[in-house]
Amino acid sequence: MYPSAVRYDTDKVQSTPVDPMPRYAEKMDELQTRINKLWIQLNDAQDDIIDKMLKASYQLTPIEQDVIVLFFIGNKTVRWIGFELGRTERGIYKIRKRAMRKLEKSYPEL
Repeated sequence: MYPSAVRYDTDKVQSTPVDPMPRYAEKMDELQTRINKLWIQLNDAQDDIIDKMLKASYQLTPIEQDVIVLFFIGNKTVRWIGFELGRTERGIYKIRKRAMRKLEKSYPEL
């Protein structure tokens, strides 16, 4: 007796009665759509946070603004910022700490 899932009366042997690839392709398309939507939401959230940080930075001194913008938005290292601004790394850390305290008082949601 032959197993019911295997058909021997066609040109090619088929182990399952239905080809699963279209179903897998459909699921992959659904996942890709969900990923794209999440990616858009993430980018929107990042843009919102960057806008809030830029607005909040107006209350800071110019050097504090430079450090915060370069560090958090520009993703620059403390060493690079210190070199560009003519300050030591320790000085940049102090400026960043002072600026963050000011921002925390005014904008706790950041």
